[in-house]
Order: sequence, then structure tokens, then C-alpha cells
Amino acid sequence: MTHLGRLIAVGVVAILAGCGPAGSESVEGDSTSMLPPEQVEELLSRMPEPDEGIVQAFAEACQSSNVNSCINAGYQACTGWSAYYDCGTPTACLAAMPACRVCYPRDVNGEVYCESHSGYREPRNRYRVCLNPAGASCTEYQLLYNVVCDCAVE
Repeated sequence: MTHLGRLIAVGVVAILAGCGPAGSESVEGDSTSMLPPEQVEELLSRMPEPDEGIVQAFAEACQSSNVNSCINAGYQACTGWSAYYDCGTPTACLAAMPACRVCYPRDVNGEVYCESHSGYREPRNRYRVCLNPAGASCTEYQLLYNVVCDCAVE
């Protein structure tokens, strides 16, 4: 299954399974391994292959960040984070993007010279799947924005 295919399958399973708690125990951290790796792999292998409509829907919309929500809800095992993938629509090009400001060292008079450059933000997501021993899944997402400088102001 391709990386994007697995992402879509995870989303489908997460939508169908929901993110209800698996128990009263809370687990902290970036990833956990309370289920044996072979059980996690076996559970992931049962995910359905996505169709083209689902793939397109994931590319069009970004998921908001919910990091550690599944772990805090009692899910006991999480896969590693996926690679980031582009989602949603980039912002319009702004004439002066704060993240694109460049300052130069002080000159002989002790003054700092700064230039503001144009830029826009590209939304990106990554995800991980958390599972409980019964096979229920919960998906966590992380949303960030990649800043691209020096675009053409419209």
C-alpha cells in the first residue's frame, strides 16, 4: 500500500471507528509501544484500500492538529509519524511576510538594515495511527505551515 494510500485508509478507519477511550490509563509521549509490533502491523494490514474520491478529499482539506489526543484518550500503541504532505490551499502572496524579513549585520554606524520580502504559507499535515488491543483506531494529525518567500505579489 502506498504512503498516501495508507493515509487515506487510516482516515477512513478513524472516521468509522472514532476516537473513544480504550481504558482509563493515560499514556504520555510521542509514540508508545504497549502492543507488540507484529500486532500493530497486523491491525494496519487490515485497513481498506482507498478509492480515488477519498484520496482527492484528503488532498483538498487539511486536518487540524490534535497531537496526543488519542494517547490521552487511552489508546495504547501508535505508529510513527508519517512524512508531511501538502493539503488545502496556500495563502495569497503577501507583499511583506514577517517570516521572510532579512536583517543584515550592523554597519559602520551601528545600524541594522532589514528588508521585507513577499511570501505565502503552504499548509502541510502529517499523521499517526493509534490502536487499542481490540483493534479500534484513532488518528492524530499535526498541521504546520511551510513559509515560501519571494513570491510574485498579485
